[in-house]
Amino acid sequence: MNTVVMKKKMKIYTQEEVEDIFFDTPGKKRKLEESYCRFVKDNRMEVLKELGDEIKKARLEAGFTQQELADRLKTKKTTISRIENGRQNLTVNYLLKIASRLDGTVEINVSR
Repeated sequence: MNTVVMKKKMKIYTQEEVEDIFFDTPGKKRKLEESYCRFVKDNRMEVLKELGDEIKKARLEAGFTQQELADRLKTKKTTISRIENGRQNLTVNYLLKIASRLDGTVEINVSR
C-alpha cells in the first residue's frame, strides 16, 4: 500500500503584511510603534552599559586610569567616564580604537 503525503506550502509574510493583519487600526499601529521604541531604548541602554562595564574591566586589567586611557585616545576623562557608565554612544570604529589602545581585541556576541 502506497502512502501519499501532501504538504501544504507555508506562506511567508512580510513585516508590512503582518502589521496590516494584526495591527489593523491606527491605534493598534501607534501602540506597536510606541512599544518598539521603548524596546529599542531599553535595550540600547543595556547594551551600552554592558559595553562600558567590559571597557572598564579591560582598562583596569591593563593598569590604566581613566585619564591615562583618555590621553591615549586623545579625548577627555569625562568621555571615558560616560563610556564606562553606559551614557555614551559608541561606533564600531571607536570600540576598535579603544581596544587597540588597551592592547586588546573586540569580540561581539549576538545572542537570543
